[in-house]
Amino acid sequence: MTAPKELIDVNWKMNLQLSHSKIADTKTQIALVEFLLADKEAKSTEQVLVEFTKDELMDFYKKLEEMQAQLDALL
Repeated sequence: MTAPKELIDVNWKMNLQLSHSKIADTKTQIALVEFLLADKEAKSTEQVLVEFTKDELMDFYKKLEEMQAQLDALL
């Protein structure tokens, strides 16, 4: 098993995907989140790019809030 990687930076940007068809015009909000991770054993970094819809981003945020609440309860 390898050692966990350390989060060293987060970047993000918002995109709006447009599609047009005879059936419907749609607009999809997309958040692109880039996590830069450090692997101290390998002395390297890794870029992880994750794409979230609005709903997926809200779910991710809620999970982070739950994690934060559990960490706060430990103190």
